[in-house]
Amino acid sequence: MLFFWVVTGTGWYYLCIYKGQSAVALFLPEDLESYRGILLSCFVLVLVTRLFFLYTSTTYDIFFVDWEKPKGKFIPTSTSTKDKETLTTVSIWRTYFLANEWNELHTLRKICPTFQYMAFLFFTEFIGLKYLTTAQPQVFLRPTAVETVSEYNLLLRVALISATFFCLWVLQRFYNFLYERFISDQMQMYVDLCSISNISVVILSDVVYGYYIHGRAVHGHADADMGEIVTSLKREEENLCSKRGLEPDSEQQTFDMVIPILLRTSYNRITAPLTTRDISSTRNQRNEADKQIAAYCHINRLFSSFIDRSLDDIDYTIGDKLFLEKLFDMEIREPPLGKGVLYNDAGQSFENILYYGNEWLLFIWEVMLVVVLDYSTTNFTFAALMAWIINEVVIKKFSEWRCQKNVGDKALIDERFLL
Repeated sequence: MLFFWVVTGTGWYYLCIYKGQSAVALFLPEDLESYRGILLSCFVLVLVTRLFFLYTSTTYDIFFVDWEKPKGKFIPTSTSTKDKETLTTVSIWRTYFLANEWNELHTLRKICPTFQYMAFLFFTEFIGLKYLTTAQPQVFLRPTAVETVSEYNLLLRVALISATFFCLWVLQRFYNFLYERFISDQMQMYVDLCSISNISVVILSDVVYGYYIHGRAVHGHADADMGEIVTSLKREEENLCSKRGLEPDSEQQTFDMVIPILLRTSYNRITAPLTTRDISSTRNQRNEADKQIAAYCHINRLFSSFIDRSLDDIDYTIGDKLFLEKLFDMEIREPPLGKGVLYNDAGQSFENILYYGNEWLLFIWEVMLVVVLDYSTTNFTFAALMAWIINEVVIKKFSEWRCQKNVGDKALIDERFLL
């Protein structure tokens, strides 16, 4: 972060002071070796941070806790033998649907990167802002016959790239703020979808730290026809049922979470047999599928029992973070022995493992990538086009593929149903 401000701040200083001087008082530095070293060092550090985020955002543990229970109806297992009856099963399609929606949220952005690159090229190439990066102090957007265009300066090009990207980024973030506030908030819509589907989401980004989305339906079940769902939503609008929050008479559904180590140990013990799979034969494939189904049921019972506080020696408390904990995004207090802590979330903190909650990191990466590509070619068009291909085609597609595979492996969902 410090290197980024040094690199861009130095360029902004010379762009603002040097250009447009009526009487030349400030000259551009001739020796830029030190600046090039800082620039390349900054890019390497940002690249490492971007790769680390790519890793952490596609390797976290996630599980969809289904609260749905059989309705108690009995159906015959055979048309010829009506005395053999069994309980109705709970549909898995709601879990598949939420898993696919989660995958779509993975690379959702608060800005439109394609618009960002197109607008950048519009202002630099079509409007002519690229001529602000020439080494001469005069300011012009279109060279005339009288004016000669000197060579481009690295400091000024870095300043123009970062300043243009920053202005476009701020403009899009402001639009996104208004869109979320008055039209639609995609993260809140996903939380609402969890409530309607009667499914909670447990996300563990670290060994014992993660996020929890409480999606337990206030109506008791979600496997219903359209009429029942409309009726349930109508009752909720008229305040004829309890609120959606985890605690009674509360609307709080999203939490930062620190789970007890005993819960993590139990989770690891259930998933351990799934780390080694033998699918060399049809029989082994069937056995592996049976093990995965059994593990899914055990984990579902484990997390639902934890949230219901029905596990021996494993419990949790609900509270708010201290001011310093919120400021530095860290936990200062140790949780009570043998207990976890669910911290009330002012927003949707689970977006921190998605692209949506890492816009600043992605902004710095995109700026530095364009800067380095332009440094090697001195061509805004080539730099923006290659940056778009790297980010929107290569990295984004790879990240989506890794997210889908991770959700299938960690949530124990058949990848054939993940689109």
